[in-house]
Amino acid sequence: VIRVRCDCEMVVKQVAGECKVNAATLKPLHDTLKAAMATFGAARSLTLDYVQRAENGVAHELANRACATEIAPVAPADVTAPP
Repeated sequence: VIRVRCDCEMVVKQVAGECKVNAATLKPLHDTLKAAMATFGAARSLTLDYVQRAENGVAHELANRACATEIAPVAPADVTAPP
């Protein structure tokens, strides 16, 4: 079981299909995440859960650091399930 915890309720709702992704810049990221979840979810049980930011302080800080770092985007085709 892989459990992903996210402190952005909107992202959790967008991934679940409860809310629409309106920002054009976010649509490719959303597509990549959905492809990764489908790939990993097929091999294992995968969930994305909302957790309040106050309960997720360390992860939030790490995410802020990652956002400040320039990385190359990953195309959905680059995502593969682990062995």
